[in-house]
Amino acid sequence: MGYPMSSRGWSETKRPGDLFGRSNARLRILMPCMVSWQGQRVSGTVRDLSHNGIAVMLPGITEVATEEALIQVPDGIMLRVRPVHVQQRAEMNLTGFKIETIEKGAEQWKRLCSVTQ
Repeated sequence: MGYPMSSRGWSETKRPGDLFGRSNARLRILMPCMVSWQGQRVSGTVRDLSHNGIAVMLPGITEVATEEALIQVPDGIMLRVRPVHVQQRAEMNLTGFKIETIEKGAEQWKRLCSVTQ
């Protein structure tokens, strides 16, 4: 994938985001990711995350998966996700995903999300 093996060094604000009715606080962070669905692979940027969800900025007017997708982030983390909302913007879209399962890197994901508690 070409990303560093570690997520350390990516821009993050080590404080929880506002809950806005969410059950978990969000960690605001900017880090690269790869989103795969139905034979497509698109590079994106994680904008925020929690134990149960992840928001990804995708370039252009990328048509987002309607069912299930995989998101790969640094540290060998692979998430099986389902989209819950899409905000279309001029040069990108922001897609919020619910995490269905952590396919790889469960301990690394837990460690990454732990700063939100």
